[in-house]
Amino acid sequence: LSCNDDDEVVAIDLDSDRLTGSIPLELGLLTALTKLSAYRNSLTGSLPSQLSTLTQLEELLLYDNQLSGSIPSQLGPNLSNLFWLRLEQNKLTGTIPSTLGSLKELSWLLLSDNVLSGVLPTELAGLPNLAWLALDKNRYLHGNFPNAWSSTEIFRLWLQDTHLEGSIPADLCAIPRLQIQAGDLECSCCKTSYLY
Repeated sequence: LSCNDDDEVVAIDLDSDRLTGSIPLELGLLTALTKLSAYRNSLTGSLPSQLSTLTQLEELLLYDNQLSGSIPSQLGPNLSNLFWLRLEQNKLTGTIPSTLGSLKELSWLLLSDNVLSGVLPTELAGLPNLAWLALDKNRYLHGNFPNAWSSTEIFRLWLQDTHLEGSIPADLCAIPRLQIQAGDLECSCCKTSYLY
């Protein structure tokens, strides 16, 4: 737990602490919070929409838990400072909110190994600072992979074990040292990219 000079909580680090139970709704009252990290625990329940009140949040790291339910759409428009969003290795269901496309500072979006479904929102392709997009092991994701991406910062793109269709677009293939796990997508550059 870290506080600023005004005794406001700015960081919570509870990684690998054998935590159980649900995420307290009262976390939404900690409006100065910039980091919420509680990965590798046994947290259950859903992601509370109250997290959307944490407008200073830069890091939301809740991967490797037992969280279920959907990703709140309110996270998108409100968490404009969010840099890392890591929710992989949970039991999250529902669709990926298109509102995540409004997180212009977002660099890491890791949603691997959940039970997400629906199509990939084209709004994600407009994230200018996206560096790592991990959607692998979401077998109910389907539809076409967007064919135009804004970010030139992407270095990891993990799409295997989904039902996404189409091809990796040429503008992504042009990014040096891009690591691609393309799954069933056509990928003309995968032979020369760092394929994992």
